[in-house]
Amino acid sequence: MSETYLDLTHSNFPEQMDKMYGWRDPSASEVPLIAQYQSLIASGQVVTAVEYLNSHPSLMDVIINADKLLRLQHGLTAVQRYFYDNVLDKIYRLGNMKGDWNSQMSSEAGGQNRLNKFDVVRYPVDGVKQYFLVIGEEVPAGTLPTDETVYLQLSMKGDKGDAGIDGVDGAPGLGMSPQGAWVNNKQYHQYDIVSHDGYLWYATEDNALTEPSDDNAVWQRVQISMQVTTSTERPVNLDDGGLWLHMQEDGHVILKTKNENGEYRTVYPEIQAAYVLDAAGENLQRKIYRHYFERDDVTSHYKENDNIYTGEAKLISNPAVTVAKSVMTDTSDTDGRYTEEFTVYDETGVYIVYKTKRVFTENEDGSYDCTPEVIV
Repeated sequence: MSETYLDLTHSNFPEQMDKMYGWRDPSASEVPLIAQYQSLIASGQVVTAVEYLNSHPSLMDVIINADKLLRLQHGLTAVQRYFYDNVLDKIYRLGNMKGDWNSQMSSEAGGQNRLNKFDVVRYPVDGVKQYFLVIGEEVPAGTLPTDETVYLQLSMKGDKGDAGIDGVDGAPGLGMSPQGAWVNNKQYHQYDIVSHDGYLWYATEDNALTEPSDDNAVWQRVQISMQVTTSTERPVNLDDGGLWLHMQEDGHVILKTKNENGEYRTVYPEIQAAYVLDAAGENLQRKIYRHYFERDDVTSHYKENDNIYTGEAKLISNPAVTVAKSVMTDTSDTDGRYTEEFTVYDETGVYIVYKTKRVFTENEDGSYDCTPEVIV
C-alpha cells in the first residue's frame, strides 16, 4: 500500500515499484477451469473461488478480476499524481550538483561518481573552477568536462585587471559586469551586461541614451544555448529551441519547446498511458482500449454526429451496461484541435475506474501537440 497516497490501497508507488500482471489468451485446457471459477463467483462462493484460483495459479494470466483492475487503476493514478504534484520539484532538481570532477566519473560508475544527464560538476579552467552541465546521454570514464559533445560550460571568467596600489585601485577587470534591466539616460561602460526586450546584451563601448538592439553596434546580444521562461501566456521573444514552462490554471506545469516554425510542442509531462510501452513497443493506452473494445463478451457500437465520434463497448449479456466509452470531438476545421476522452467503467457500468482526456492541437507543419487536461 502506498504511504504517500493512502487512498490507493492497491499501489505501492512511489515508495516501491508496483508489480504489473500481464494477460494472455487462455489455452484450450484452461477454458473449463475458467468456467468453473466463474461458476463459483456467480453462485456467491467467493472464498472457494479464491482457493480454486490459488490452486490454479496459471489462471491469473488469463482472467480479469477486480483486484487486477484496481492494481492497474491505482498504479496509473499514483504515477499521474506523483508527476503532476512534483513536476516543479523535478524541474528544479534537474541540475544535480556532483562536486569536483574526477576521472572515475561516468554513466557506468556507482555512487557519487555516477553521472546522469543534467548533473553538474566543477572543473578548473585556467586555474579557476568552472561549472559544467552534463548534456550527453552517456558519459565515458575519463571524458574531460571541456568536451563540448558531453558537457556544457555554465560559468565564464573574465581576465583579471591590474593590481594597482595595495591591490584596491587598479583598472577594472575585463569580465562582464551585470547591470540589471536597461535604463534610458544611464551611463554604461564597456562589457556591462543588461537585460532588454527579453534578451541579454553587453556593451561593446561606453555609451548612454543608446537602446540595445540587433541593429545597434554599441550593444551585442549574448547568445545563450538555451533560454528558459516561466509564464501563463505564450512568450514573445523565446529563441528557437528555448524552453517554456507553461503554468496552468490548476498549478500544474507543462514543459514546451519552440521549433523553427515558431510553434510549441509539449516535451513534459510524457508519463501518460500513450507513452508507456510494453516489450513489444505497444503503448499502454492502446492496450487498455483494445482490452475493453475487443473483448469476447462485449459488442462495440460507433456513431458520428456533428464531428463527434463516439464508441461504446457494451456487455453482450446485458446491453444496457457500458464498460468503456471513447469520444473524439474534431474541431480541426475551426481551431485546429481535436479532443479525445476515454472512460473505463466497472462491470456495473456505473463507477469510473479510469479516465483520460487529451487535447491535440495541430501545428503549421502538420504535427500535433498533446495537452492532458484531465486525468482521473
